[in-house]
Amino acid sequence: MYAHAEGNNNLANGMSSHVEGYNNKAYNNAAHAEGMDTVAEGLAAHAEGMGTTASTKDVGNAPGAHAEGINTKAINLATHAEGQSTTASGANSHAEGQGTTASGDQSHAEGSGTTASGAYSHAGGYGTIASHEAQTAIGKYNKDVDSLFSVGNGEYDEATKQPVRRDAFRVERDGGIVFLKNKQ
Repeated sequence: MYAHAEGNNNLANGMSSHVEGYNNKAYNNAAHAEGMDTVAEGLAAHAEGMGTTASTKDVGNAPGAHAEGINTKAINLATHAEGQSTTASGANSHAEGQGTTASGDQSHAEGSGTTASGAYSHAGGYGTIASHEAQTAIGKYNKDVDSLFSVGNGEYDEATKQPVRRDAFRVERDGGIVFLKNKQ
């Protein structure tokens, strides 16, 4: 079995698994957990930092999930979550920054509070949403419309405690380019 655990209250329970630090668990072959309260459940999964989870147990133990930072979750085939409170759940997805979610297959979310839920989508900046296939959204609080590319210039309304979503620029699916005024 050749598993290795060092530190306190750790469990290495897979062939060639490795655990170090405090209260970490590696439940699969070649899994690696380090830091504090981390869990590596998938085949060749890697969890590091504090409160991170790299798990593919719900998708047939697909290999290669990697979670690092604080309270991050990489929970599908070859996913990568890093930063704080990020989640990568679409196959081959990547979430980074703070509070980002990459739930579309092959999607990428970065920045703060961004969501990439469309397959092959990319959301970057602050509070942007890319919910359609092969869409890229950047900036701040873009409108959630089916376009290829959008640059959000929205803002947060303190009175309603809700974002006011708008775009400064957008490339439509048909290739048309739209320049938008400040108020939409």
